[in-house]
Amino acid sequence: MAEQWYVGRNGQKAGPYSTEQLKQMAAAGQLVTSDLLWKQGLESWVPCTEVKGLLPAMPGGTLPPLDLPSRNAGEWNPYQASIAGDLAVDASQAIVYADFLPRVGAYLLDAIFIGLISMILQFGLLILFGIAAGGDDGMLAAGNAIGSLLGLAVTMAYFVGYETSAKQGTWGKQILGIKVTDMEGRRITTGRAIGRFFAKIVSGLTCGIGFLLPLFTDRKQTLHDLICGCLALKK
Repeated sequence: MAEQWYVGRNGQKAGPYSTEQLKQMAAAGQLVTSDLLWKQGLESWVPCTEVKGLLPAMPGGTLPPLDLPSRNAGEWNPYQASIAGDLAVDASQAIVYADFLPRVGAYLLDAIFIGLISMILQFGLLILFGIAAGGDDGMLAAGNAIGSLLGLAVTMAYFVGYETSAKQGTWGKQILGIKVTDMEGRRITTGRAIGRFFAKIVSGLTCGIGFLLPLFTDRKQTLHDLICGCLALKK
């Protein structure tokens, strides 16, 4: 598939254009040096003069009529890359926040998955330590402690691994059509995912009120979402 470029100017966006079309526009004086360019794969918009070998010297001119709706600077920042991974999708597409009940359902499904995995691991450890202990209470207590720590590690790896993956959600969230993002709709980083995992403790310390906040917040965020700057969105 040929490269597809977008052109940004004064808070407006036009495109997509092929590389050959851009060269023709530049030769016809339809691009100016202050124009910005973006294509899939770039992290941010770049001045067209920084795309070496793409455009000739440009004395000035005006863009042809935009084929996408105009946006003011408050709605679209041309210095940021499009949050729509597919170039055919308009970056202004509405974000749909996940409802409270589907989030509860996803949490219950995850609790079942994690509970089964942790139970199997801890049961196996108890058998191993029980055999090795030979009736020693100290060894059995150590087995219980290690099993609990292993259960915590597996739970954290489950949530962090899946929420930072391309799926952007655990098994429960995938089944219910929910994904976790940052405030710009992007995949969250490992650090943010770890912070969100432990921030759930804070939500729990509020007698569960932190988990009920999606019923009252505009973006349907829990307390741990607010703490870590995350959103739960419908796919």
